[in-house]
Amino acid sequence: MPKNVHGIVQDSRGKPLAGARVFIRNVKTNVIRTFTTDETGSYQQFALPPSVDYEVYVEFRGKTSDKRLVSGFLN
Repeated sequence: MPKNVHGIVQDSRGKPLAGARVFIRNVKTNVIRTFTTDETGSYQQFALPPSVDYEVYVEFRGKTSDKRLVSGFLN
């Protein structure tokens, strides 16, 4: 079953960040998919290979978030 990665990017007050760049990196191949959040701060990527780890991080106005790992063991 394919893996789906999605979420909402928000600032420290919980306000959605439209126009933030989201990076989803396949840890195995180093291929990076880049997305831009919509007006609600949302992003989504469907049908990724399921048994691979992914690293997700965000850039917005010159600042970069911490990197988060999405394990290949998670549904």
